[in-house]
Amino acid sequence: MGFLSGLCSLVGSCVSSICSVGKAIFSGVGRAISAGASILTGALSAVMVGGPLGPVVGQILGLVAEKFVSETVTFLAKSLGITVKQEVAEEIGYRVAEAVKKTDWMERKDFPSFADYYGYLKEKLPIVETEAMDLPEKVNYQAVGVTVLKEEIGEREGIVLPDTFMEQAALCRMEPEEQLAVIEAFKQSGYSRVEIKQYLQGLLPENDMLRLRDALLAALQKHCPDRDPVQLRELLRDWRAASLDKSHQAVAKMYRGELQEQREKLLRDDPMIFDAYGMAPEDKKMLREGALAEQREQGAAERL
Repeated sequence: MGFLSGLCSLVGSCVSSICSVGKAIFSGVGRAISAGASILTGALSAVMVGGPLGPVVGQILGLVAEKFVSETVTFLAKSLGITVKQEVAEEIGYRVAEAVKKTDWMERKDFPSFADYYGYLKEKLPIVETEAMDLPEKVNYQAVGVTVLKEEIGEREGIVLPDTFMEQAALCRMEPEEQLAVIEAFKQSGYSRVEIKQYLQGLLPENDMLRLRDALLAALQKHCPDRDPVQLRELLRDWRAASLDKSHQAVAKMYRGELQEQREKLLRDDPMIFDAYGMAPEDKKMLREGALAEQREQGAAERL
């Protein structure tokens, strides 16, 4: 009991640290960037605190979801021509956050495109030491980078992407082409905002729900031609489950392959996602001991 209590305390302190660092980074950076906090609370902090998943799996899942959404949004930005190449989200976040502090630097509005602006920032800050970032810093700078690109994608596509768009993309494990299909479906349905969370949670008027369902299926078929209509309907059902399930079991199902891989690496003490995010070795050791304890308990239960 004491060991589990220690694990929960560790996870709680990580979440608290992430949130406090986030406030420090986001303050003064502006409305668009400060919205990145919702990505943290939706896709990371909520699952990290444990619950039915437990503190070990919860923390792995939170970081896997954060990494996934940061990689998919940078891929989407590159495919839409917003960036010249697929950039690293935490590097974007760091450079933009630093730029806001420099009153003598040019601003985004001074450039015709984000690619031009980001090229300027890379000249000003050619090197970003992402390896030196600890877990809270890396997650927060990723969130800033994701939010900046989210705003640029919305501008490029002519529709508002609210804070909950990337949150739901993370929880539902939406691939880049799926995110693009969601954006297209809401545009074609006459929406000025991509209210995907409201749709998945059944909070829109019934007529809108039916209209959006048809639009989503059509857009997904267009952007995912290798999947048949049955698979796409199942995908929408999986998204609804991931969005609605407060236990996050449905989210874990979406990431089951990555979760299994990362948990096995943790048990073997191989390099894994905790190391990539700069988690302190002593914290990783505690979580590994927790995973081993869970494994022993599962083995004992199976023998009964």
